[in-house]
Amino acid sequence: IPVLGGSEVPDSGFALYVDRLMNLLPPSRAGAKIQKVLIRAEPRVIKEGFNIAAYLHQAGYIAEINLGADEANYRWLLDIRGQPPRLVLTDRVRSRKFEMQTASEVLATLGDEGASKNRPA
Repeated sequence: IPVLGGSEVPDSGFALYVDRLMNLLPPSRAGAKIQKVLIRAEPRVIKEGFNIAAYLHQAGYIAEINLGADEANYRWLLDIRGQPPRLVLTDRVRSRKFEMQTASEVLATLGDEGASKNRPA
């Protein structure tokens, strides 16, 4: 509380102003399964993995760095490598692989192949 300009008080809880943050989120689509991208990056290119995740987030997609996640929960797998092909996007539903060089190509392929952020799986 002192950090926000208030006085020292006992514990005040975490949910302070959470309602305001919740109002900023778009309404959820009950029952809609959003297609997600799991990013698997080699250790030497992990920073690029985080950058691509941020790029996909800005475009409205759900993208997560693989920290031991169950791959069965993801339609899309994006492998980031230090050598060509640098980016390999795998569509697990259609059993297809796409090799590319840039995050823009990844985004275009997701859109072309039906991974719309606005359309359920």
